[in-house]
Amino acid sequence: MSGLVNFRELGGLKTAYGTIRRNRLFRSGELVEVGKEDINSLIRDHQLKMIVDFRDKKEVGLRPDVTISGVEYCHIDIMKSIKENKTSLDNISADLNITLADRGMQDIYKGITLDSGSRQGYHDFIIKLNEITQGSTIFHCFAGKDRTGIGAAIVLTILGADKDDIFEDYLQTNKSREAANNLILEAIEIEKGFNSEQLEGMRRLLSVHESYLETMYYTAKEIYGDFEGYIREGLSITEKDAELLRSLYLE
Repeated sequence: MSGLVNFRELGGLKTAYGTIRRNRLFRSGELVEVGKEDINSLIRDHQLKMIVDFRDKKEVGLRPDVTISGVEYCHIDIMKSIKENKTSLDNISADLNITLADRGMQDIYKGITLDSGSRQGYHDFIIKLNEITQGSTIFHCFAGKDRTGIGAAIVLTILGADKDDIFEDYLQTNKSREAANNLILEAIEIEKGFNSEQLEGMRRLLSVHESYLETMYYTAKEIYGDFEGYIREGLSITEKDAELLRSLYLE
């Protein structure tokens, strides 16, 4: 998929309940510069049925996803009720470094865990997945790393994936986005005149780190007992919902 950055499927992973079916669940960055050949492949080879977009209204308005005939588009703004994104370019301070980047990202993950709107968004995501009985779904945000990474962790947990496998999938983003991130950093260095310390902080913001997702697990444990409790109580995903997801996406 030359036009899709950070694109991969979750299929083939063995879990406590079975193996995730191939050609059912895909994650990626935004579906903006997707050529005709890639669109044909998504339809022909992957039987794409639904796109779930976790970006906010501004992101969608500036760079709308490609429209694909016969494919349902579902917009779920995961951070709609979180007022300020401290990691956006507009809010980056002059003293940006790796420490500040990590602190900002950990705050974002904690905020998403606690925010009722974010929890409702992920609830709606699981319910939408349960409506797709055949074909595949792509879920994404801008870079396919944070909002999408959390979405993947939630789905994989319900499907019975081991935590190590969840983190392995999560950290794969750093390899998948390396080339795209380098282009962004080159542009920022020219346009904003960032020094080496600021650029390393920016590189961190464009990446994922184990501590970010661990912050979510820790916050979920504090409030709900564990990550499964966050899904069950925080997202209001019933055992019936979970069983349906497993029946649709496992073999």
